[in-house]
Amino acid sequence: MAARRSIIGGPDTLLALYYEGGVGGLFDPIGSRPDDDDLTIDLCERVLELDPDHVDALGYLGNHFTRTGSYERGLEIDLRLVRLRPGSARGHYNLACSYALLERPDDAMRELELASDCGFDDPDHMQRDEDLTSLRERPDFKKLVRLVREREKRAMARSVVPKAKPD
Repeated sequence: MAARRSIIGGPDTLLALYYEGGVGGLFDPIGSRPDDDDLTIDLCERVLELDPDHVDALGYLGNHFTRTGSYERGLEIDLRLVRLRPGSARGHYNLACSYALLERPDDAMRELELASDCGFDDPDHMQRDEDLTSLRERPDFKKLVRLVREREKRAMARSVVPKAKPD
Protein backbone atom coordinates (compact mmCIF):
# COMPACT_ATOMS: atom_id res chain seq x y z
CA MET A 1 0.00 0.00 0.00
CA ALA A 2 2.80 2.45 0.80
CA ALA A 3 4.31 1.94 -2.64
CA ARG A 4 0.97 2.64 -4.29
CA ARG A 5 0.53 5.79 -2.19
CA SER A 6 3.91 7.13 -3.27
CA ILE A 7 3.13 6.34 -6.92
CA ILE A 8 -0.19 8.11 -7.05
CA GLY A 9 0.52 10.91 -4.62
CA GLY A 10 -2.75 10.63 -2.73
CA PRO A 11 -6.46 10.53 -3.47
CA ASP A 12 -6.78 14.01 -4.96
CA THR A 13 -3.96 13.32 -7.40
CA LEU A 14 -5.60 10.04 -8.33
CA LEU A 15 -8.94 11.67 -9.11
CA ALA A 16 -7.25 14.48 -11.03
CA LEU A 17 -5.33 11.98 -13.15
CA TYR A 18 -8.51 10.07 -13.88
CA TYR A 19 -10.52 13.09 -14.96
CA GLU A 20 -7.64 14.45 -17.03
CA GLY A 21 -7.27 11.08 -18.77
CA GLY A 22 -3.90 10.30 -17.25
CA VAL A 23 -4.47 6.90 -15.60
CA GLY A 24 -3.95 4.89 -18.79
CA GLY A 25 -3.94 1.31 -17.51
CA LEU A 26 -2.74 2.13 -14.00
CA PHE A 27 -5.43 0.00 -12.38
CA ASP A 28 -6.17 -2.76 -14.85
CA PRO A 29 -4.31 -6.02 -15.01
CA ILE A 30 -2.31 -6.35 -18.21
CA GLY A 31 -4.57 -7.15 -21.14
CA SER A 32 -7.88 -6.13 -19.53
CA ARG A 33 -9.92 -3.10 -20.60
CA PRO A 34 -12.70 -2.40 -18.09
CA ASP A 35 -15.59 -0.20 -19.14
CA ASP A 36 -15.92 3.27 -17.66
CA ASP A 37 -18.24 2.12 -14.86
CA ASP A 38 -15.80 -0.56 -13.72
CA LEU A 39 -12.92 1.90 -13.85
CA THR A 40 -14.89 4.52 -11.91
CA ILE A 41 -15.81 2.05 -9.17
CA ASP A 42 -12.25 0.74 -8.95
CA LEU A 43 -10.82 4.24 -8.85
CA CYS A 44 -13.21 5.47 -6.17
CA GLU A 45 -12.68 2.38 -4.02
CA ARG A 46 -8.90 2.85 -4.23
CA VAL A 47 -9.23 6.51 -3.29
CA LEU A 48 -11.40 5.50 -0.32
CA GLU A 49 -8.72 3.02 0.79
CA LEU A 50 -6.37 6.00 1.12
CA ASP A 51 -8.98 8.38 2.53
CA PRO A 52 -12.24 6.74 3.73
CA ASP A 53 -13.90 10.15 4.05
CA HIS A 54 -12.97 11.52 0.61
CA VAL A 55 -16.17 13.37 -0.26
CA ASP A 56 -15.61 13.52 -4.03
CA ALA A 57 -14.92 9.79 -4.31
CA LEU A 58 -17.97 9.02 -2.16
CA GLY A 59 -20.09 11.33 -4.32
CA TYR A 60 -18.98 9.71 -7.57
CA LEU A 61 -19.54 6.24 -6.14
CA GLY A 62 -22.98 7.17 -4.77
CA ASN A 63 -24.06 8.64 -8.10
CA HIS A 64 -22.83 5.54 -9.90
CA PHE A 65 -24.75 3.20 -7.61
CA THR A 66 -27.95 5.21 -7.98
CA ARG A 67 -27.57 5.50 -11.77
CA THR A 68 -27.08 1.75 -12.11
CA GLY A 69 -30.02 0.84 -9.85
CA SER A 70 -28.02 -0.19 -6.76
CA TYR A 71 -30.23 2.02 -4.59
CA GLU A 72 -29.35 0.40 -1.24
CA ARG A 73 -25.64 0.91 -1.87
CA GLY A 74 -26.33 4.47 -3.03
CA LEU A 75 -28.27 5.08 0.19
CA GLU A 76 -25.32 3.86 2.29
CA ILE A 77 -23.01 6.31 0.52
CA ASP A 78 -25.50 9.20 0.81
CA LEU A 79 -25.85 8.55 4.56
CA ARG A 80 -22.06 8.68 4.92
CA LEU A 81 -21.90 11.93 2.97
CA VAL A 82 -24.57 13.59 5.12
CA ARG A 83 -22.72 12.49 8.27
CA LEU A 84 -19.52 14.02 6.86
CA ARG A 85 -21.22 17.22 5.68
CA PRO A 86 -24.42 17.72 7.67
CA GLY A 87 -24.94 21.24 6.29
CA SER A 88 -24.76 20.21 2.63
CA ALA A 89 -27.94 20.97 0.69
CA ARG A 90 -26.73 18.67 -2.09
CA GLY A 91 -26.04 15.86 0.37
CA HIS A 92 -29.54 16.03 1.84
CA TYR A 93 -31.08 16.33 -1.61
CA ASN A 94 -29.25 13.22 -2.86
CA LEU A 95 -30.25 11.35 0.30
CA ALA A 96 -33.88 12.35 -0.35
CA CYS A 97 -33.56 10.91 -3.86
CA SER A 98 -32.22 7.63 -2.49
CA TYR A 99 -35.08 7.37 -0.02
CA ALA A 100 -37.63 8.15 -2.72
CA LEU A 101 -36.18 5.49 -5.01
CA LEU A 102 -36.40 2.98 -2.15
CA GLU A 103 -40.07 3.87 -1.56
CA ARG A 104 -39.45 5.61 1.75
CA PRO A 105 -41.42 8.80 1.07
CA ASP A 106 -41.53 10.18 4.60
CA ASP A 107 -37.75 9.91 4.94
CA ALA A 108 -37.40 11.46 1.48
CA MET A 109 -39.57 14.43 2.41
CA ARG A 110 -37.65 14.95 5.67
CA GLU A 111 -34.39 15.10 3.72
CA LEU A 112 -35.84 17.43 1.07
CA GLU A 113 -36.92 19.80 3.84
CA LEU A 114 -33.41 19.64 5.30
CA ALA A 115 -31.96 20.31 1.84
CA SER A 116 -34.19 23.36 1.59
CA ASP A 117 -33.16 24.51 5.07
CA CYS A 118 -29.50 24.14 4.01
CA GLY A 119 -30.07 26.35 0.96
CA PHE A 120 -31.29 24.11 -1.85
CA ASP A 121 -32.87 26.57 -4.27
CA ASP A 122 -33.90 24.86 -7.50
CA PRO A 123 -37.64 24.10 -7.50
CA ASP A 124 -37.63 23.35 -11.24
CA HIS A 125 -35.07 20.61 -10.70
CA MET A 126 -37.17 19.15 -7.90
CA GLN A 127 -40.12 18.92 -10.26
CA ARG A 128 -38.11 17.40 -13.13
CA ASP A 129 -35.95 14.99 -11.15
CA GLU A 130 -37.03 11.45 -12.04
CA ASP A 131 -35.75 10.19 -8.70
CA LEU A 132 -38.52 12.16 -6.99
CA THR A 133 -41.39 11.04 -9.25
CA SER A 134 -42.99 9.06 -6.43
CA LEU A 135 -43.33 12.23 -4.33
CA ARG A 136 -44.84 14.64 -6.86
CA GLU A 137 -48.49 14.16 -5.94
CA ARG A 138 -47.89 14.52 -2.20
CA PRO A 139 -49.29 17.76 -0.76
CA ASP A 140 -46.15 18.27 1.35
CA PHE A 141 -43.96 17.96 -1.77
CA LYS A 142 -46.06 20.53 -3.64
CA LYS A 143 -45.94 22.84 -0.63
CA LEU A 144 -42.15 22.52 -0.38
CA VAL A 145 -41.72 23.27 -4.10
CA ARG A 146 -43.83 26.44 -3.64
CA LEU A 147 -41.76 27.44 -0.60
CA VAL A 148 -38.46 26.94 -2.45
CA ARG A 149 -39.82 28.85 -5.46
CA GLU A 150 -40.91 31.79 -3.26
CA ARG A 151 -37.52 31.86 -1.55
CA GLU A 152 -35.82 31.79 -4.97
CA LYS A 153 -37.93 34.77 -6.14
CA ARG A 154 -37.16 36.75 -2.98
CA ALA A 155 -33.44 36.09 -3.39
CA MET A 156 -33.55 37.20 -7.01
CA ALA A 157 -35.46 40.36 -6.11
CA ARG A 158 -32.82 41.23 -3.49
CA SER A 159 -30.00 40.67 -5.98
CA VAL A 160 -31.39 43.07 -8.59
CA VAL A 161 -29.41 46.27 -8.45
CA PRO A 162 -31.51 49.34 -9.25
CA LYS A 163 -30.34 51.32 -12.27
CA ALA A 164 -28.69 54.60 -11.53
CA LYS A 165 -30.78 57.62 -12.42
CA PRO A 166 -29.24 59.81 -15.13
CA ASP A 167 -28.19 63.28 -14.01
